Amino acid sequence: MRRGPAAEFGEECDGGVVKVAVCTFALLCFAPQFFAQSPELKTKFISCAQDAQGNDIGPNSMRTPIVVSASGWRAYGIVNANFKSGCSNTTLLFLAAPKGDFRQIYELGVEKTPGNNGSVYDGNGIARLDWSPGGHRLLVEIFQWTWGSDFGEGNKYLVLDEGGRPKRLFPEKAVRKLFESECGMLLNSAGWIDEHTIRMVGKPYENADDPGPSCIKAKVSFSFDILTGQAVRLKAK
Repeated sequence: MRRGPAAEFGEECDGGVVKVAVCTFALLCFAPQFFAQSPELKTKFISCAQDAQGNDIGPNSMRTPIVVSASGWRAYGIVNANFKSGCSNTTLLFLAAPKGDFRQIYELGVEKTPGNNGSVYDGNGIARLDWSPGGHRLLVEIFQWTWGSDFGEGNKYLVLDEGGRPKRLFPEKAVRKLFESECGMLLNSAGWIDEHTIRMVGKPYENADDPGPSCIKAKVSFSFDILTGQAVRLKAK
């Protein structure tokens, strides 16, 4: 594993070049008010229990803090590192109504990588849990990777309503449409702007082994509307 802060953005993250484009046209920009972003959670990357030599020897588990919404709903997650012939992860999400009991609403285990190339994401963990300002939607950022590989990683985004119904989001695709020629960036979520808009932050590539040129030379913020699926580049403050 070579990266912690953010996964390469795009559909192909399994050792392939993540491609977007250089912006050559005017983008509609505005400067919205940003709400507080939750810190990145320790459950983003959980490995199996290891001996002094770094060999996997047993299972491991970690729970996120309970996050409480403005409307009183509560949520938390558990990430299990399962030990068999090797290490693999399972992510679980739990939700509770105000004064209600927690119930499991989501489970993610081993999953095929994008591109149908036969590879799998056998590692996963919860990077962020963010309630919207009004407390009616929960944004879940799940980090996925391939154990034993320096490539093959990405972020999966879900938004859940108070009924616990998950909806998959694709902010990377929306941001990529704002560019034209081949390039890439590191992209991750950075909290809510309003009840249906998420802030995404892009950063230039950091390492010499990153695929292709960076689309950007400095950190850039984007908004992503979960209702329309559209992204907008935000004006720097």
